[in-house]
Amino acid sequence: MGCFIFDKCSGNTAIGIILVDMQGNILESNPELQEMVGYSEEELCHMALTDLTHPDDISKDLTLYKELLAGKSNFFLTEKRYIRKNCRILWARLNAFLLRGNQGEPKFAMYMVEDITRRKIIEQNLESERKNLFSILDQFPVCIYLVASNHTIRYANKCFQEYFGVPGDRPCYDLLYGRAEPCRECMPFKTFHTKNPQHQQRIYPDKQIFEVYSYYFTDADGTSMILVLAIDITERKKAEIVLNRYKILYEQARDIILFVRRDGKIMEANDSAVKTYGYSRDELLSMNIYDLRAEETVSFVESQMDEANHDGILFETVHQHKNGTTFPVEVNSQGTAIDNQRILLSVIRNIAERKRMEDSLRLTNEELEASYEEIAAAEEELRQKFEELQLAEEELHTAHQQLLDILEFLPDATFAVGKDKRIIAWNRAIEEMTGLSKADMIGKGDYVYTVPFYGIQRPCLIDLIISGEKEIELLYDCVERRGETLFSEVFVPSLFEGKGAYIWIKASPLLDGNGNVVGAIESIRDITERKRTEEQLKYLSLHDPLTKLYNRAYFEEEMRRLEDGRRAPVSIILPVSIILCDVDGLKLVNDTFGHESGDNLLKAVAGVVGESLGSGNMAARIGGDEFALLLPDCDADAAKNACDRIRFLLSNYNSTNPDIPLSLSIGFATRNDASVKISDIFKEADNKMYREKLHHSQSARSAIVQTLLKALEARDYSTEEHADRLQSLVVELAVAIDLPEHRITDLRLFAQFHDIGKVGIPDRILLKPGALTPEEVSEMRRHCGIGYRIAISSPDLVPIADWILKHHEWWNGDGYPLGLKGEEIPLECRILAIVDAYDAMTSDRPYRRAMSHEKAVMELKRFAGIQFDPLLVNSFEPLLKKDR
Repeated sequence: MGCFIFDKCSGNTAIGIILVDMQGNILESNPELQEMVGYSEEELCHMALTDLTHPDDISKDLTLYKELLAGKSNFFLTEKRYIRKNCRILWARLNAFLLRGNQGEPKFAMYMVEDITRRKIIEQNLESERKNLFSILDQFPVCIYLVASNHTIRYANKCFQEYFGVPGDRPCYDLLYGRAEPCRECMPFKTFHTKNPQHQQRIYPDKQIFEVYSYYFTDADGTSMILVLAIDITERKKAEIVLNRYKILYEQARDIILFVRRDGKIMEANDSAVKTYGYSRDELLSMNIYDLRAEETVSFVESQMDEANHDGILFETVHQHKNGTTFPVEVNSQGTAIDNQRILLSVIRNIAERKRMEDSLRLTNEELEASYEEIAAAEEELRQKFEELQLAEEELHTAHQQLLDILEFLPDATFAVGKDKRIIAWNRAIEEMTGLSKADMIGKGDYVYTVPFYGIQRPCLIDLIISGEKEIELLYDCVERRGETLFSEVFVPSLFEGKGAYIWIKASPLLDGNGNVVGAIESIRDITERKRTEEQLKYLSLHDPLTKLYNRAYFEEEMRRLEDGRRAPVSIILPVSIILCDVDGLKLVNDTFGHESGDNLLKAVAGVVGESLGSGNMAARIGGDEFALLLPDCDADAAKNACDRIRFLLSNYNSTNPDIPLSLSIGFATRNDASVKISDIFKEADNKMYREKLHHSQSARSAIVQTLLKALEARDYSTEEHADRLQSLVVELAVAIDLPEHRITDLRLFAQFHDIGKVGIPDRILLKPGALTPEEVSEMRRHCGIGYRIAISSPDLVPIADWILKHHEWWNGDGYPLGLKGEEIPLECRILAIVDAYDAMTSDRPYRRAMSHEKAVMELKRFAGIQFDPLLVNSFEPLLKKDR
């Protein structure tokens, strides 16, 4: 009965079928199954089902089979791996069921097998692409996440997780907003219902503000999804609020405020300027500061602008109204930089009323003087002293106000203290830097001004100006004096909420009219970025950017230091050893795999060399493929041990990284005598290394070529079988035309290695199942030149390098890469062209089935005299008949 059913099931079907007995032995199989696994029917009948099964799947297979026998199920479906006769994996979808006898007893098991290998490869490739995409999204500095229709977050990138944590199974409205259910106004809800992109600004529970964009899409299986991008704009919003505050202050100021370019062009003017001068704002912005000055004062403008630009200036002058009338003003002007352009910020006050009062007071005084000419000399003297005191007070007030005005508009963070070390000024810039307002700081003492910077109350540079205590100077690495002004640079750990910063400090005394110190002023500038840049430039000047080892300049400087004893506290260090290493075969790797692979090889060398270093030693990359180690206090025995350690680490690397073998030529030398120049030791080590390289070069390149061949075989499973068939056929044809034995030996090698250049062709082209595009054809044709470069790098392949280059030339000259024709093409290439074409036509390819022998011979004859040597085609056909 089993055989009858088997015969009925195994007709014209693409499904493989196996009939096994209750012990798992194969009784029968159909041709489709035999083609899948590569065994004949006779071979399969001597095998058990477990002989075909992948070892990792046997246990699972037996468990399902036992459940079937126990009656727990009538059949089972599963996906598993079989091992073909050629040892390659066959992925199969398996449908198994029992065939029972007349009494219901199990007699046979039938397995229906569907080949799903291609599907599995596609699934694995898709999974790899998905991981690559998510890896790229993790690099973006914005939150990116996918929301399913049930509002669960199906994917969240690294930036999202840093803000909101790992989403798990929580819906987005719970994770992001702490809600128990979705809101109709939330972006995912709107996007799912409208299917249109949405844009909102959202404030999340931790007060962070995000610019959020959402987009509706469906994935490959039709599932609705939403892509959400969220950008943190919290800091930008804060900056807009601060900027708006300053704008209000600017627009509401009672004094005139003008922004004037260095050439006098008015760039900005506030409402008070419009009211005072009588011009519209557009008219003012089209004018020059010269246009606002009274005629008699124009000659002073240039010098006053120069002084304002450099040090700031407070002066009185006369301006004129649009109607031609003039009025006195007090101008406080200070140079600053806006958008990399020097601008004068001028605060101008109309002092016409004050001048009228002064004139009136002057007239009154004159009248009084005329009226009281008879007042005694004592009274005159008293009045004069009073006037002097009043003038001094006005000067002091003006100077103090000038200082405060200048400080307020300085771009550097600045504060001032009196002689009692209490704060008398705290400008806007230092408010922004420290986060402490002027109202909180004015009048404070006891070094509170250092707390935002150092975290404690301690003296600083401004206190050194006032007290002159030398102990304060010891708190700084370096203090520079220029006259009475002090300069320093220091790291302050508490600034910017504990992040710390490098700052530049300038401290100067405040003097009264008699030159006495009445206080001090300190300006502070954040130079953290400059310091970082300096450190980066210093690092780059001393290190090789690829390997991160020291570079040649640093290595040579270290050799000079060791030679003149600058590294030693007392005398020159002896002994000193130098080890030189040169990477074997780097050019071959670069030419074949590309410079990225060569760079990876150099990084691997750096890792091996760096791991071998002992304490106090240093390593450097001193050339394209050269590395050097400098070993102070290291004699010849220790240097030899270091070389052995490098070779040991090299061996470990090659055992775990078989793709491209890493080989180094190594030489060392030791300096035991101070009279010997260290440069001579370097040359000695270089000579030893070069001698070893002469021994290594051939074996290293041969090892790389063998690796390339294995890599090609691993990528294209047909390569090894194809090469074996070619060797057999080319030898038969060569013997038939009486080719000498030594040429047959080279021809056999040529058949094995003619396509070695394909190792440099991408898998997407080499393994493409369909026809190639013109661009892909051009890329594929590069394999001849790549193979030629590989062959000339290996002494074993040099005799066949020219053939590898020319093995795709056509008899009529339409081949590539040189367009040779007829007997210009080497005989060996003409032989291989015929044999290779015949084998290709009669073998299966990913994009077509094999031709029959007869059709392949017809194709050879059709292209004789076009692609193939016609005489060789005539010699080849009888060989095929004999073999068949």
